[in-house]
Formats: sequence, C-alpha cells, structure tokens
Amino acid sequence: YGNLGLLLSIGPYFLLSFYLSLFTALFCWGMVKITRCVSFPWFFVAGLWVALEYLRAHFLSGFPWCLLGYTQYSHLQVIQIADIAGVYGISFLIVLSNGLVFSLLFRQTPKKKAFFRVQFLLGILLLSAAVSYGFYKTGSQETFDPQKNITCAIIQPNIDQSVKWDPAYQTKSINTYRRLTLSVSSANPRLVVWPETAVPFFFQDPSDLTEDVRLLVQAMHTDLLFGSPAYRRKKRTYVYYNRAYLLGSDGRTSFYDKVHLVPFGEYVPLKRFLFFVDRLVAGIPGTRPGAGQKRSTDSCESHK
Repeated sequence: YGNLGLLLSIGPYFLLSFYLSLFTALFCWGMVKITRCVSFPWFFVAGLWVALEYLRAHFLSGFPWCLLGYTQYSHLQVIQIADIAGVYGISFLIVLSNGLVFSLLFRQTPKKKAFFRVQFLLGILLLSAAVSYGFYKTGSQETFDPQKNITCAIIQPNIDQSVKWDPAYQTKSINTYRRLTLSVSSANPRLVVWPETAVPFFFQDPSDLTEDVRLLVQAMHTDLLFGSPAYRRKKRTYVYYNRAYLLGSDGRTSFYDKVHLVPFGEYVPLKRFLFFVDRLVAGIPGTRPGAGQKRSTDSCESHK
C-alpha cells in the first residue's frame, strides 16, 4: 500500500477497512431503529442507505466504488432512471424492493397489514414507473449502426509502480508505450488509450519526450488518450492536478483535470493534521481536485 512495504501496509489497510465498515454498521443500526418506530419503514430505510452511500462517496473526497446501484449494469431498462436520479436512485429502488419482499414474506402482522398494503402499493407504483421509463428510453434510442463503429486500441504496458515515477526510467517508459502502440497500427485504430498517468512527467512542458508522444500520434494518424500530472501556478505556489489529455490526429490538444480524487491515493485529506502520511500518495504530492473543464488548443503550452 503506497510502496510502504508489507508490514507497514497492514495498519493503513485495516484502518481503511474499519472506516468503510462503519457505514454498513450505521445502516444496520438505523434500519433497526426505523423498522421499530415507523409505520412505512422501507422508504426511510432506502433513503438511509442512499444517504450513507452518498456520504461514503463524497466525505473527504470519498470512496465511490461498489455502490449498490452498479449491480444493475446489465439491466438496461432498470438503470435508465440514472439520468434523473443517478446511481443513488437505482440503489434506492433496490433497497426498497428487497425490503418490501422481506416484509411480504416474514414481517406481516394483522396490526400492520393495512400499513403494509399502502406501502407495498406505493413501492410497486414507483418500481413500475422506473421500469416503464426505462423501456421508453431504450425504445426511443437510435438503432445501432455497425457501419458507424470505430476501432480502439488499449495499451497496457504493466510498468512497475516502483520505477514508474523514477526520472531515469521515463525514456524507457515512453519507448515501451511507443513500441506497443506501433504494434497495433495494422488495425488502423481511430483511438488509442493509454493508462491513467501513463506519461510520468509534465506533458505540458516542452521536452524531447513530449515531442516523441506528439510525433507518434502524427505518424499513426490516430487520436491518443492518456493521463499525466499537470500543474498551474497560483501566486507563489504551484497547484498540481491529475490530468487526462486527448491528442487529436489533427494536432489539437484537449485536457480534463480530474475532479474526484482518491483519498490517500492521490491526495491526503486534512493534510494540515495528517502531513506525516504524504508517502502514501503516489506520484506528485499535493494533488488538487480539478475544475473538470475540457479545453481544446493547438498547443498545450498556452495552458502552463
């Protein structure tokens, strides 16, 4: 973890696991309280789950992986509501529907049957509306035309993280990317994709390596998408970003500064108090969230 070695990694690993488990523990505690005190519990339980998912995904930048709504990726009609409610809306429906089924099978009592019927009816109406919207959206999409597809090439060089940021290894890294990229040139890819922070230097600065990457794009007549650290000067300090570049075959350059950074992986939250854990951050220390804008220019130099 963070190149700390096996023994030193055990502590941060278990601390992170403990922190993430707190959200599940809070949900279980809250669900028990809600089901005991509320006549229509499952709408509130689903809301609690979504609130905790959102908090986990955004608090101190957050950990937005493995959200419950992602499990429905293969059910296109179910996930169409994401354009209205996001993945959290899908998570809400999953928790609500499972809670209603559980109540139907195990939790009904004569005293609560009337409340359950109303809650169950509302749940069915909500689920039906979501699925109906999904069928409407998928049915209104244009039919896929195989003639409009493009060929993409994904390059994965498997460069060891222990040498990736070593300045002495930069030329070898770029040569590896060039060799692998040229090996797929016979497929005439329209887009070539390198990994995040594939270019382990400031691509925005003129250099021989920067020119090598540009010449590769020109030689292959393709677009290239890759990651690289970047910076901007603000007054007397420098602010660093995790940036994605798109080099067009027409010579234009676009970039996007990553907005949602990985805590303790790309930056240290509460750095004023946790300054001693800077070593956990790979690559450029002090990385900041970007504004997310996409820009196009004929040269990166104007954005230094």
